[in-house]
Amino acid sequence: MLSHQGHDAHRPFRAQIRIAILVFSLIAAVLLLSEHRVHALSLLPYLLLIACPLLHLLHRHGSHRDKARD
Repeated sequence: MLSHQGHDAHRPFRAQIRIAILVFSLIAAVLLLSEHRVHALSLLPYLLLIACPLLHLLHRHGSHRDKARD
């Protein structure tokens, strides 16, 4: 029983750590994008080209077969 009570006492602390990591990540992302906007925007066409094959690999094609039967 004592181990469960001790474990529950750390939950709010873990939530605060997660919130702190999230806030730090958001601040880092904003700073990186603001400083390296030109580099990030120059990658957009390549990201679109890579997204097409990735969507085909990740998309299940069962819906295409169902439409062909109708």
